[in-house]
Amino acid sequence: MAEQITRESFLDEWENTKKGVVQHMDGQQSVCASMNIDKKGLGMIYQNAYRAFEAEDYTQAENLFFILFLLDSKDHNFQTGLGAAYEAQEKFDNAIAMYSLAMMRNGRSPQLLFRTGKCLLATNRRDEARIIFELAAESDITDQNHPQENSVDRLVSIEQSKKMLGLLNG
Repeated sequence: MAEQITRESFLDEWENTKKGVVQHMDGQQSVCASMNIDKKGLGMIYQNAYRAFEAEDYTQAENLFFILFLLDSKDHNFQTGLGAAYEAQEKFDNAIAMYSLAMMRNGRSPQLLFRTGKCLLATNRRDEARIIFELAAESDITDQNHPQENSVDRLVSIEQSKKMLGLLNG
């Protein structure tokens, strides 16, 4: 019989994994730094990836975000963009991996938690999804660690997570 996932065991496993990933990534120089590729060049690729995503050309968006991720695997925007491209193509396990990586480096944002929860539900992992939605629902509307995040987007993700909890618990 499979081990029951509890909130405590989930968070313990999360913290242990996070420590290892962050230690590993902190010891690495990005490929773009090694090759002296400037941020402007990456920005141009990012704009094209974002436009492809908005145009619903998810395969092209995935390809471009993947290139960006290879060049700089530490960048939160590249991780999140690749996760969104995977999610849009219903490659849910890949999306979960990218969202998790983004949260390990930059903390748990309600937007990434909500997206991860949706992917977990799509893969029939209801217990894990419930825990993720709970964490998102408990998030603060403003977060000093993520000042770049829009508080309206944060609030929407928090409220959507609460609704998902209602459906899961109802």
